[in-house]
Amino acid sequence: MKNVKTNLRFSPRAEAVTPFLAMEVFERAKELEAAGRDIVYLCVGEPDFPSPAVACEAAIRAIGLGVRRMPQGAFYVLADARSIHPDSLKLAMEILEATGVAVTPGIDFGEGAQGYLRFSYANSTENIDKAMDRLQEYLPARK
Repeated sequence: MKNVKTNLRFSPRAEAVTPFLAMEVFERAKELEAAGRDIVYLCVGEPDFPSPAVACEAAIRAIGLGVRRMPQGAFYVLADARSIHPDSLKLAMEILEATGVAVTPGIDFGEGAQGYLRFSYANSTENIDKAMDRLQEYLPARK
């Protein structure tokens, strides 16, 4: 098959779409894991078992992050971390480096979610507990 040259152009709106910043966190988590760090992934996931939503909500509230309401039918929760840092990508990277817990920066979901972190509870209760223990140790000193 021959290469076909085109003058393909995207609309200004399509060109303005920002990359999914969670992938930066995910890629850094993979680098840390390859270097021997124990990483807990709460940034992505697809449940293959009943998600412990109530346990995740209670844990996130216990570490001092605000949760307006738990989603109905989803396996993610958006937690308010603005009291810790206004930039969700910087905070997600800081948390990853300091604790080995990968979370999604809220900015991926628009300016209104800047300063929030998204946690996936499509994970085992054991991993959620491990992540929350790490965050509970790190975040109070960070505030």
